[in-house]
Amino acid sequence: MTLSKENYDRLNENYLYKTEPIIRESFSDTYWCKNWTFKVYKCKDGRAFMLDTFYNSWDSHKIQITDKNINDFEIVFDFREVKRINDSETNEYNEEDLYRVATNSGGYSCGKLYWVNKDAIKSKELLIKKAKQEIESLKQQLRWAEGDLERLLNDNKWGVIMKFQDSDLKNYSLMKSEKLDKCFMCKENTYYIDYCCEGRLCSTECHDKFYKELMDEMIKRND
Repeated sequence: MTLSKENYDRLNENYLYKTEPIIRESFSDTYWCKNWTFKVYKCKDGRAFMLDTFYNSWDSHKIQITDKNINDFEIVFDFREVKRINDSETNEYNEEDLYRVATNSGGYSCGKLYWVNKDAIKSKELLIKKAKQEIESLKQQLRWAEGDLERLLNDNKWGVIMKFQDSDLKNYSLMKSEKLDKCFMCKENTYYIDYCCEGRLCSTECHDKFYKELMDEMIKRND
């Protein structure tokens, strides 16, 4: 397990390295407390070890570097040349400036995965795209809120007056006229005609009031 001075000198403690996972018998054995990204620790006696960034300490999963395995490790970046960004900013930078790597005990499931080159600037094109997406998202939220309001207005258990709309044609005995005329209950103008009573009714309140009065009148006649 030897490491030549030439290869020892190649290793840089400012670099982040990665390698393909060494597959164990189980998923847990392969990935438990391991990111498979590394920082190098160089001993004074000429040995060197790759320390997994999950703990970033001597207690981490570690691999001794030899002349045989040194080329298994790929340089990801130089920590001096990158900066960490918030996960919410990842869609603001061009892909060539962006790195997604786990470098702490949060692994790949707890955020803080993204880095960019220090000289990278946010893309105007991507910022415009993100702004448009946020506007569309807000519009969709408004549409949902309007839908919730319409459902509330349509729900008579809340005691709310609901003016008839085209969507009510399938739920009530209504047809729509091309001309406005007065509702014969409240005298407000409406397009909607109840074809059972052959009269204009403008709302659920007027509809319910008319048929209640009609029912009361029929009961009186039968008494």
